[in-house]
Amino acid sequence: MRRTYRDILLSKISEFSNEGENFVPNKTIREALGWDDDRYWRIRQELLDEGRVVARRGQGGSVNLTDAPGASTVSVLVSYSHVDVAFKNELLKHIEPLKRSGLIDTWHDGLIKPGDHIDDAVANELQKASVIIPLVSVDFLSSIYCYQVELETALERRAKGEAEVVPVVLRSCLWKQTPLGKLLALPTDGKPIALWSDQDEAWTVVADGIMRAVRELREKL
Repeated sequence: MRRTYRDILLSKISEFSNEGENFVPNKTIREALGWDDDRYWRIRQELLDEGRVVARRGQGGSVNLTDAPGASTVSVLVSYSHVDVAFKNELLKHIEPLKRSGLIDTWHDGLIKPGDHIDDAVANELQKASVIIPLVSVDFLSSIYCYQVELETALERRAKGEAEVVPVVLRSCLWKQTPLGKLLALPTDGKPIALWSDQDEAWTVVADGIMRAVRELREKL
C-alpha cells in the first residue's frame, strides 16, 4: 500500500527524534524529505490539527510525536457550578476530540470516587492542572466554593506562571467586574453561550480556543 505524505512525515519525525526522545528542527526534517516549503508546512499543519505531532517555537521551530516523552498530555480542569452541569457536559463532548488525540486529559469533580474527600480531591487537581477552565455564570460567581476557593487558586497559579486560565462564559452575569474581566474569555468576545442562536457553533469556538491555548502551552514546555 502506498504511504501518504502524512505517513512519510510521521516516519521521518520518528526516525530523527529517536522515536520521540528529542524535538527535531523543522529545517532538518524538511531537507531530509526534500519537500518544498508548501508541502512540508501543509502536511505538518494537518498532523498538528489531528493532534499527531506537537510543535515548539524557537529559531525555525521544531516538531516531535504527540506521544513522545517530551510532548506529554496537558491536564485540563473544568471548574463549574453544579447548576450548570448540562453546560459542563456539552463542553466535555466538544473537547472529546482533543482528548482522543492525546492533546489533553480532562478532570472535573464528577470524577471523584465514592469515599474520596471532596475538598482534598479538588485541591489536589487544582494544583496539578496546567489549564483551568472556569465555566462562568451568575451561579458560579455566587458560589463561595467556586469563586473563593477554585477561582482564587486558579488565578494565583496563573500569576505564578504555573497554569493557564481560560474562562468560558455560559450565561449573562457581571463577570467583567471580577478578576476574570482582565482575561480573554470564550466564546468570541465573551458572548455568553446561552445567547448564541446556534450553541454547537458557540461550543466549537470554545473548543477551538482551548485547542489553541493548549498548543501554545505545549510549545513553551
